[in-house]
Amino acid sequence: MLQVKQKTLLKRSRFALLEVLSTSFQPSSISVLDARSFVVGTLEDFQHARIVDIEGHESTFQGVTFPDKTYAWLGLSTCTYIQDNNTLVVSDFMNDIVYLHNTTTGSCIEVKDARIQKPGGVCPGPHGIVLVCCCSNNSVVKMTGSGEILESVHVDINIPRAIAVSQNGESLVVAGEGGIFYDFYDAGELLSEKY
Repeated sequence: MLQVKQKTLLKRSRFALLEVLSTSFQPSSISVLDARSFVVGTLEDFQHARIVDIEGHESTFQGVTFPDKTYAWLGLSTCTYIQDNNTLVVSDFMNDIVYLHNTTTGSCIEVKDARIQKPGGVCPGPHGIVLVCCCSNNSVVKMTGSGEILESVHVDINIPRAIAVSQNGESLVVAGEGGIFYDFYDAGELLSEKY
């Protein structure tokens, strides 16, 4: 079980606007791809994710085929990239699915499981795992990059929508509905490599 460490942003955390990048599409989510690029989720676009580098140049994932649908509103789909196994992760809120696109082979795994209910935010965890916020059951699902569900952990947040892991892998932050509300968790149990 996750233990709540703190319910406020740490005072040592600093946020600063460094630069604004314009895109030719409507962005819905953003995640780090590598040191010079981001994976950006899209709205009303059949390319569910694009690559945008730090100069603002856009490209697509070559060889990746997305399902033939678009997402019209923020929160209906988010994406992230798992560098350990070259996997683009895309959540589908309305259909209770998480897509795992291998960007090297072009293959796609569709993960549909009773524990994945209204998937929201997704993020990479250590050792190539994927963390998924599940809005309907107030939980975080931990799965492998090949789609095996390792566990589902209840979080004390109403409708968890966004998730991130600290750079050192020791803390997890989950944001939920009802304004900006953060809980900090000791990520040891959820992020351990016991599987």
